[in-house]
Amino acid sequence: MKTQIVRVKMIILIFIATMVVWVTAFTGCSSPDHGRAQMAQQTSPNQPRLVAKSQYFNQAISVEATIGPVNAPSMLGGSAGAPGEGGLPGGMPMGRGMGGMAGRGEGTGAGGRGGPSSGTGMTPSDMEGVRSPMRAGFPATTRQVLQVAFINQGKKTIELEILDVNSALGNFSPQPGHVALAPGQRAQLEPMRGTQQINFDSVDLTLRLRLGEAKETQVLHLNQEAAVVELP
Repeated sequence: MKTQIVRVKMIILIFIATMVVWVTAFTGCSSPDHGRAQMAQQTSPNQPRLVAKSQYFNQAISVEATIGPVNAPSMLGGSAGAPGEGGLPGGMPMGRGMGGMAGRGEGTGAGGRGGPSSGTGMTPSDMEGVRSPMRAGFPATTRQVLQVAFINQGKKTIELEILDVNSALGNFSPQPGHVALAPGQRAQLEPMRGTQQINFDSVDLTLRLRLGEAKETQVLHLNQEAAVVELP
């Protein structure tokens, strides 16, 4: 009788020990640190810098577009990935642009928006203008920054309206929607942030502008700098 009781106790102890080992192993595989390590491996290295240049309205407006990593320099100085940077010369803010998911606003690919997330460097104020919530479970880590700048090549002050900014990073709501440019003046939209967990070798950017009563749409082909060709 005593021998049977000892055997039962030994079986129970072995079962408990096996369960402890199994639970420990499972927890270790699914830990946040393990997940972060996997994400870092998947998203490295950084997005290479892509560039495209073009002319609008019979060369009245020069346009330059770039896509780069979060720490890419702004076209007007500073860091493009930092919230609230960019704008008119002299530091005048030009609004906020983003990158997220389907719809207009933030760009994460396939067109759209993302939401605020710890560790992304985005604050609630950066989310102004977002018109739909982020799709559940979609990563909100900013990986790409799209910048678009304009130069007035004419001899008169103009008011340029930015109607559409659409690419594989997302269908963005440009901030600001209107830009007043003196002759020779350069202005930049707020950096637009994308969360695609891949790197792009090239991106087609559809940019639609209005100057007075005239509208013009072009598809800018952003490529790595060595292969950049300025459109006529």
